[in-house]
Amino acid sequence: MAVDDPTHAVLGLIRQTLPEIGSAPATALRQALERLRAEAPPGPEMERVDDLQIETAGGLMPARVYHPKDPPRAIVLFLHGGGWTFGSVQSADGMARHIAANNGAVVVSVDYRLAPENPFPAAVEDASDALKWAIRNRSDVDATDLPLFLAGDSAGANLCTVAVALAPQDDRDLIAGQVLIYPCVEGDIDSPDLEAFASPYLTKRDLAWFFDQYVPDRRDRTDPRFAPALRDDLRGMPATLILTAENDLLAAQAERYGRRLEEAGAPVTMRRFQGTVHGFLGFVGLAQWREAHSEIAAFISSRAAARDTAPGAEELAP
Repeated sequence: MAVDDPTHAVLGLIRQTLPEIGSAPATALRQALERLRAEAPPGPEMERVDDLQIETAGGLMPARVYHPKDPPRAIVLFLHGGGWTFGSVQSADGMARHIAANNGAVVVSVDYRLAPENPFPAAVEDASDALKWAIRNRSDVDATDLPLFLAGDSAGANLCTVAVALAPQDDRDLIAGQVLIYPCVEGDIDSPDLEAFASPYLTKRDLAWFFDQYVPDRRDRTDPRFAPALRDDLRGMPATLILTAENDLLAAQAERYGRRLEEAGAPVTMRRFQGTVHGFLGFVGLAQWREAHSEIAAFISSRAAARDTAPGAEELAP
């Protein structure tokens, strides 16, 4: 395995800017991340951006709705990454804008509760409530009945697929697809996969710290609401796109999860990006960044088109 030069350059900037994971409290890491993202190029301009509050069982949850300049063809509920510990609507602003612009999609990005202040299952509850809100209000969001997708990166991808799995089947049937970008789907920090190679970014030690923040009680780490790959029955899940990176310790488990979804009857597309690492969808302008956005656009376009065709079209392979 090798990291290409553009990715290596981005990693050098990150190491200069962010404290080492676990070397500072979560609050300090959040502040450093917000400073780093504030220096990133702004995302595409939108027709309109609305900030609102979603009522959840845990209280009001901030959300931001991005309306693209082109006529929308889909709604995407987006959940940001950050190890369930940091990240925000603001730090994910650029990523949400690119997803909206590249897909002609209304993007709803939400600020779920973060650990360690709000440990598992707080983020799961917020993700599930956000999905319920999106299903019930998607016509109000854009005054049309657009197909609904979920998308997330890393911990956000974990929360996406958990929220879908927890939804009643009638609600799942309304979901056109899920986009899982380098997801964490297994809860075993001692898995041999995590010893497979020396990761240049997001090490086993980093993962252990994130797990300790979010799921401090190890007994909860076999709960499918944290480790969705441990769910016995994956039937009824929607079409799925899984994007992974060559130099990511989570790639093998994500791809196993994809194969299980496929065996359970879901159309699944998987793509592993060579020469890069976990988090590459935040590396604006890199070749893998461009290609990943193209993969997401192709997936959303194909699944949205399938929803518009005759009954049974959803059975087609993506």
